[in-house]
Parts: sequence; C-alpha cells; structure tokens
Amino acid sequence: MDNTVVRTALWIGTMTAVSAYSTTLAHGQTAAPVQESDVPERPAGLNGPDNINFGPDGYLYVGEKYAGRIVRISANGTHTVFATGFDNNEGLVFDPQSGDLYVGEIEKATVWRIRH
Repeated sequence: MDNTVVRTALWIGTMTAVSAYSTTLAHGQTAAPVQESDVPERPAGLNGPDNINFGPDGYLYVGEKYAGRIVRISANGTHTVFATGFDNNEGLVFDPQSGDLYVGEIEKATVWRIRH
C-alpha cells in the first residue's frame, strides 16, 4: 500500500486519526482514497500499542503488548480485535504472497502464523 499515514500513536494507548491514502491494495484490488478530513480524531483505547503494520487488506494492524492481542484498525478509525491470547507479542509481519500474519512471542520463543 502506498503513502499510508498514521498521525498519532502514543505508547499509553491513545491513537488518533489513522488515515490511508492509497488506492492500491493487494491482489489487484482498489479502494477509494480516504481524505484526512474524513477521519475522526478519537482515542483508540489501546493497551501498550506496539508493532504497527499495514495488512494486504489495507487495514492497520497493531500489537497490544500488555493486552496480548492484535487489533485491526480501518481507515476511518474503527477497530476490532483480530487475534488474542498472546503473553507478550513482539513483531508483526505479513507474508506478501499468502497474506498470512506472523507474530513473534518473546516469552515463549515462538512465532505464530495467523492465516489471513
């Protein structure tokens, strides 16, 4: 995804105005660009956000270190829990071929694959 912007993300769990400006997604899909003025500013209520990465679907994925989960955030700022049950997730990376998400977990010396 080209030209993506995260305006503010604080370690205390406040994220405001997540914007995606690209029209190019994975697998040849397209989406209408989002204007900065269309994105409301509001706290996301994240618990120790860390490891931010855009997925092949155009969503922003954020690891919550202290909550042990991965949150998916849309361009308009709404968020949902994508995966949970981690003790201390560290590192998010998407496989560009399959779209699968790999999550490292330090405490268990494990890398998890989440099929996308």
